[in-house]
Amino acid sequence: MSSYAKSIQNGSRQLRDAGVEDPVGDARILMMWASGQTRSDLMLNENNEVSKTVLRRFSRAIKRRHNHEPIAYITGEKAFWSLNFIVNQHVLIPRPETEAIVEQAVRVLQGRQNPRILDIGTGSGAILLSILAETKIAHGIGLDISSSALNVARANAKTHGLTERSDFIQSNYLDVFNDVEHAVFGQKFDVVVANPPYIDDDAMGKLPRNVAGYEPHLAL
Repeated sequence: MSSYAKSIQNGSRQLRDAGVEDPVGDARILMMWASGQTRSDLMLNENNEVSKTVLRRFSRAIKRRHNHEPIAYITGEKAFWSLNFIVNQHVLIPRPETEAIVEQAVRVLQGRQNPRILDIGTGSGAILLSILAETKIAHGIGLDISSSALNVARANAKTHGLTERSDFIQSNYLDVFNDVEHAVFGQKFDVVVANPPYIDDDAMGKLPRNVAGYEPHLAL
């Protein structure tokens, strides 16, 4: 059998051979996930023997990362703002720079009574739910054309106890403004947020493999 330290070393070597940018860091994260340990736990236990179950889980994760699959899809979660969000191949992985949208929205909503938020292209719901978590009396609606993405958003709302203050509706962006029968047509919102697709077809082929090969092109 192998120790945690040795297993991480072997895993990082495989990732380095595949050209992964941070092989040691990624191997540590995947071992933390596979073993259910924190970073400090892993340091304390680095010379302990890894169980067969954990080693199999870690090895499968390393193989997926070796193919440049994003860590967030392997572990099934991504930290954003102050929360952890469920993510999978149906939603874009939340980026740290997108937190600026949350920060600005929270600032705008300060002092407003029962504010309402519309999130166009909600994906995992990370933006909307982060705003709701910070603005305790707010209610929000998230729109997305993908029913699979909306399932992820609803799961995240349930995880964070925000189901009662959020609704998720399948919709094309333009229908909000053009379809008089749309669920939100004519409604008033205190804040409208969006992180729409912005990568054109020419640029798509130039994206890193871990993005172009795994994240939903519909959301990019």
